[in-house]
Order: sequence, then C-alpha cells, then structure tokens
Amino acid sequence: MGEPRRRIFCSWHVDRAWRQNILKKVQGKENQADAYKQIRSIIQIMDENEFTTMFKALLTTFSKDENFQCFGKYLENNYSENISSWAYCHRKYAGLNTNMHIERMHRTIKYIYLKGKTSKRLDKTIAALMHFIRDQLFSRIISSTKGKVSSKIADIRKDNSLSLSENCVFQRWEGREK
Repeated sequence: MGEPRRRIFCSWHVDRAWRQNILKKVQGKENQADAYKQIRSIIQIMDENEFTTMFKALLTTFSKDENFQCFGKYLENNYSENISSWAYCHRKYAGLNTNMHIERMHRTIKYIYLKGKTSKRLDKTIAALMHFIRDQLFSRIISSTKGKVSSKIADIRKDNSLSLSENCVFQRWEGREK
C-alpha cells in the first residue's frame, strides 16, 4: 500500500488525552476548566499563522504560571513537534474529519438500535450490531440497483471525464533524416 502521505491523529483521542492529563497535572477545578477551554479554542483555529502564534503564546503562558507548568511541559513534549497531525488548520484540505463517520455510526447504533439505553448484555448489543449491518447492506444494495450515484462515485466520474482520450494524444517525431 505504501507509506501514508500524512498521519492525522483522531481528534477524539487527542481531546481525551488532554482531558486526562489536565486532571492529573492541573490542580483545582477552575484551573482545569480554564486549561481545557484554552487548548480547545486553539485546536479549532483554521489559520495556520494565527494557530502558530496562539499555540506559542499558550505554551509561554502555561510555562510561566505555576498551576499550568506541568501540563505546559506535557503539551510541549507530546504535541509541539507534530502539530500537523492534530491541529485543525493543517486538516483543511485533507478532505476528512477523523471522527465524522464513526461518530455518526455510534450515534445511530446507540439511539436507533439500542433505543438510547446503555446495553449491559453482550447478546443484545451483538444483535443490535447485526441489525445495523443488515440495514446498511440492504440500503447499499437498494441504492446500487436504483442507480443512485454517491458523491464519491460522482467525483470519480467527473475526474475521468476530464481525462484525455487516446485520439487526442499525438506523437510528434522530430529527428534527422538519413
């Protein structure tokens, strides 16, 4: 398959790691909430220059404040070297959000198939998953037989229509005659 062009961290996992480390490294509920708000507001900045400026300022602020020093060091050690993997401003043209599809699937399973309740029984959860998969496969079969074109297929067809056909390509030979 080859090497990936870029590695993107799942925003949910980044957020969870930050929340867990804020609880461990920042003392006091107000300070924890403040640290979380600051880092969450920075991750969502879409302009790269503004993000870089704000992130450096945040690291400086955290390093100067005794309450946030430990978390500031954690951010600097674990996230300052790989900003392009987690900051939203570096995902603008990646064409995906790492959580969109999985979150939608989770919400569908939880609220439609499990009726919004936490399932403690494995057999009921597996049955709900099987119903979800069945319905997904069924809807895929229906859409393919109807001829309904997904946006991905439409994009592929558009790209292919822009390509040159073989009759449009001419070979030009310039050489010496004997």
